[in-house]
Amino acid sequence: MNTHYHSDHVGGNFHLQKNYGVTIAAHKWEADLINSCDHEACSAEWLDQPVEPYRVDKKLSNNDEINIGSRTLKVIHTGTHALAYFFV
Repeated sequence: MNTHYHSDHVGGNFHLQKNYGVTIAAHKWEADLINSCDHEACSAEWLDQPVEPYRVDKKLSNNDEINIGSRTLKVIHTGTHALAYFFV
């Protein structure tokens, strides 16, 4: 799960998705930007940290719950860094 699309948070997504088939989850507003290869979401030239293209498989919304086995995470949109995850 990605809190937002900045390169320091998503830099390994391409590798993990390609080599291990992991599912990438992100907030639905950012997922659409990422999946359409929007320049802001898919390039970090201004940080000199290029991001290889990846796809968001699961679009998350506020109050979604994600079961991770013995725990459940609740998605809370915070506005600044897109999402926060809390155990419920």
